[in-house]
Amino acid sequence: MWLRLLGCFLIVFWAGCKGQSDVEELDTSEVVTDTAIPDDTGTKPQDWWLHETIESLVYVSWTQEDEANVAVEYRFDGEDWRISPEKLRQAGDHTQILVGIPYDTDFEYRLVYYTDKGPDKSDLTAGRTGEIPVSGLTPEVLASNPSRSEATGGYLLGSVNVTNSGWVHGDYWMYIIDDQARVVWAYLVPDRHFCIHAGLSLDKQSLVWDDLSYWTEFDRGADSVANWMKLDGTIETSVPIPGANHAFTELSDGSVAWWAMDLDSNTYDGELKIMGPDGKVESVWSCKDFMAEQGMSGSCLANTVYWHEATDTFVLSFAMADFVVEVERYTLQSTLRSFGDTPSAWEFSDPDTVFYVQHAASYTDTGTLLLSTHTHANTNEAVVREYEVDEKTQELVEVWTYGEGAGVNAPLGGYVERLPSGNTLHNYGLTPRAKEIANDGEVVWDLLWPVPGQIGRTVLIDDLYALVE
Repeated sequence: MWLRLLGCFLIVFWAGCKGQSDVEELDTSEVVTDTAIPDDTGTKPQDWWLHETIESLVYVSWTQEDEANVAVEYRFDGEDWRISPEKLRQAGDHTQILVGIPYDTDFEYRLVYYTDKGPDKSDLTAGRTGEIPVSGLTPEVLASNPSRSEATGGYLLGSVNVTNSGWVHGDYWMYIIDDQARVVWAYLVPDRHFCIHAGLSLDKQSLVWDDLSYWTEFDRGADSVANWMKLDGTIETSVPIPGANHAFTELSDGSVAWWAMDLDSNTYDGELKIMGPDGKVESVWSCKDFMAEQGMSGSCLANTVYWHEATDTFVLSFAMADFVVEVERYTLQSTLRSFGDTPSAWEFSDPDTVFYVQHAASYTDTGTLLLSTHTHANTNEAVVREYEVDEKTQELVEVWTYGEGAGVNAPLGGYVERLPSGNTLHNYGLTPRAKEIANDGEVVWDLLWPVPGQIGRTVLIDDLYALVE
């Protein structure tokens, strides 16, 4: 689905383009142009208006005389019609939000009433979304092959610092772009706080994002929180995650786990902590204690807290010390195994496949270990490495890699995820760039944001309406 329009121009117009169909001709005699400004007096608003701060979100209102199943059909840029979820609505006044429309874009919509005789459509109404709040949110498309893109996600969610380079404070914007790299949603994180781990809730009904004070208030993360939010900016839940400097994750029982730096000392010591649904916080694993057992010393800045639901274990990654551990949830300080630069670590079957400054370590559905890493110890070139975890030999055996020789640097940060199709999503942290890669190494799409700052985690979204209804 990704970057469909760009890829389709490589074919004869749109012929054969995946997911396209004939576009209905617009009868301009039906079009009604309304003001986009709601009535401030408290009386009934106009037919449509824009969200107060997120001006890509369009609200449509109407009054119906009878109970009926109703949806709103809309389109923009001459593309196919899209439609909001159909709902049974009673007689009276109603409002529907329309999502997925890019900024700075003309649109038209009409109501669809479903009757015994078939759908009955109202006249068309036209409007325009607001200006994009920050130009740097729109990425440059460096490559696109839509025929090979992931089919389960038509939108990309992420965050990016649009003002400052390096691992620093700045204006962090969360964004959603569509499969043509158009920005359809944007949200500014308050107080110039870090936001580098935005994603979806486990039920995919909410946006979940980190509001980290560690690197901006220099309070060791005392005011860091995790937020569950709807697309219109409504905060459903805010969970304090004191000490958080990077990653956190949601668990299926309603718990929240995060890497918590020590609030009481000027050190880089930290622990894996879990807050249960009852609000009780428990410490599960200490990096300081593990390093002492191993005869090691160094920074305990974890950049990954990945929960492996199948085994109820956590994978933690420590980039500054080049190691990854897997720990149990319910047994205090129980390290199941470690990989990388520790005395007790498993070996690499091939010394040329060692990872360095690794990020986003996780297990795939097939049980392989996947992570983003530097190619070698003395380079910033970023690659993806995937390993078979060989229990018999206690070795990591590389089974797939991408990026060596591509020349894309990621001095720090980066995210990688295996997609349902078998493709891989990879981004480059302090280099604000992201790719989707097929399993044969072909680049499906390649995006570069024209900003100086870092890019946070990137994830695909299939259904935007699940985030508003």
